[in-house]
Amino acid sequence: MRDGAAASVEALNASGPMPDTKVMLSVADDASDPKQAAAVANRLTMDRVHSVVGHFCSLSSIPGSEVQAEADRRWGGPVPSTPRELSWHFVQGRSIT
Repeated sequence: MRDGAAASVEALNASGPMPDTKVMLSVADDASDPKQAAAVANRLTMDRVHSVVGHFCSLSSIPGSEVQAEADRRWGGPVPSTPRELSWHFVQGRSIT
């Protein structure tokens, strides 16, 4: 996931659609742990990260995406693997892709 995000950021910055803005990649590891995922999401919010791609698994996606939603941050990641997460995203009106 990190390599794909890095390639996307590099391509976006090279194409120049936002002339006065440079997109930066910040990488954080939630260790697929729900408590760590919430802590990482809170740290990214405090660091004023505008968009988040991830978390990778459902155990970390649920608490991480809840923090992102409360902070009104854009969040996207792999398609959820549990019905609970899928229904949470639809209830919140968030994109799951």
